[in-house]
Amino acid sequence: MNSFSGRSLASFLLDTAVSHPLLPALEYGSEKLSFGALASRAAGVSETLRTQGLTLGDRVFLVAGNSIEYCVAFWACQLAGGVLVPVHPDTQADKLAWMIDDAAPVLILTDARSASHVRSAAALAQHRPLVNEIRTDLAAPLPNKLLASGEDLAAIIYTSGSTSTPKGVMLSHKNMVAAATSVSTYLQYDPSDRIYCAVPFSFDYGLHQITMTARVGATLIIARDFSQPIMNLNAIAISKATVVPLVPSMAALLLPFKGRFDLGAVRVITNTAAALAPRLIDDLGAFFPEARIFSMYGLTECHRCTYLEPDQLAIRKMSVGKAIPFTSMWVIDEAGKRHDRGATGELVIRGETVMQGYWKNPEATAARLKKDSETGEIVLHTGDQVRLDDEGYAYFIGRQDDILKIRGIKVAPVSVEHKLSFHPDIAQVAVLASPCSIAGARLTAFVEPKRASCLTAEAVLKWCQTRFEIHERPSDCVVMTALPKNQNGKIDRLVLAKTKLGEPA
Repeated sequence: MNSFSGRSLASFLLDTAVSHPLLPALEYGSEKLSFGALASRAAGVSETLRTQGLTLGDRVFLVAGNSIEYCVAFWACQLAGGVLVPVHPDTQADKLAWMIDDAAPVLILTDARSASHVRSAAALAQHRPLVNEIRTDLAAPLPNKLLASGEDLAAIIYTSGSTSTPKGVMLSHKNMVAAATSVSTYLQYDPSDRIYCAVPFSFDYGLHQITMTARVGATLIIARDFSQPIMNLNAIAISKATVVPLVPSMAALLLPFKGRFDLGAVRVITNTAAALAPRLIDDLGAFFPEARIFSMYGLTECHRCTYLEPDQLAIRKMSVGKAIPFTSMWVIDEAGKRHDRGATGELVIRGETVMQGYWKNPEATAARLKKDSETGEIVLHTGDQVRLDDEGYAYFIGRQDDILKIRGIKVAPVSVEHKLSFHPDIAQVAVLASPCSIAGARLTAFVEPKRASCLTAEAVLKWCQTRFEIHERPSDCVVMTALPKNQNGKIDRLVLAKTKLGEPA
């Protein structure tokens, strides 16, 4: 195990800016910024934050869309010793007000597009921080000394809160340095890489594209979002992007446009947020013929848990891989016994990527961070059920809280989704459960058909009759033009749970 405890996250930016100041750091449309200019502007904004009262450990909300300004503000906060709290700009006002009262930020930084919404939300909160629009026309010499150390907090990232009150995941500089180092190592990022990021920076998957590119001196090509896939694909082709981070919902949007763009420069496709369905893996392989596909699985609480090497995809499509570098993993079965292969149980992660805990929530922290009986180290009990095969490769089963008993047999909705994904006319699927006095629970499949498909609910249920065990079969099906997505591009199960059967999709 490496130790990252002595390093501040901002050292990534300063080291690259000093050694290679002219390397391209950021591109956003026609705007471009070198690492030297990025660091200088971040230093200028940092000085302003300090004059406005920001001190080491103070929280700073960053509520903005993907942009160069966002990256400048991110690094300015790190240089000033602040604790960044990234928030998606579409966050509802009442939720944002709750987060403001929970984290008590000194400052909220936002962009012109979001400023009115942010001020309205801030007015609903009892805590009253300063609200400032991000400025990037400030410049200053680079600091000789960084204020924060590896043990200080670098960020608090709130979980989505789709089924409960959001929890603020506390990440130290050590945590974020370890995560960025591990992931950029196995993805083999280098200065020649051009990473096209349409994943929101408010999502840790997107945020770490900022840190990883600074670590290695690669260029970050910024996309505001992925709402117009044809324009995104055109930008990927024109920019000669070499790496494209995706989530499954983004990948599904690409497939109808196969062959329309030259994507030969793309060498790596990454996926997280949810497992890729086997059919989608095949489709992506055909769509990006020169790319290696990395299927990954993680939690905000440790950024990334596992990754599957691309050469294993053909034989382990359902696997999410092995532990990322500088970490280790095992499962604890129902009897409380530890296994590193050939068993099913709760996944446990050990390493310096593991969070410091949940902000102001000691009960939730104690449920996840526990002392390892063998080493005495604090490890993360993820709450996820995982099967390890005889070689130690992990297969995600589902959240422990989501495992059901139907007709006396354990069923994971995720496994039903995987089976449904083999239907030739289904683009995306989500399976939700509701109580049933007879069977214990009943499953409803929400499906999004592929373009030009005339898929019906009756056809889906009939297809399941001959392919699923009786306890796995959905009782109901709802066909929707498009499944709702949350701010991170994941299927929004809370919205689906409120959908009434029989209501027009």
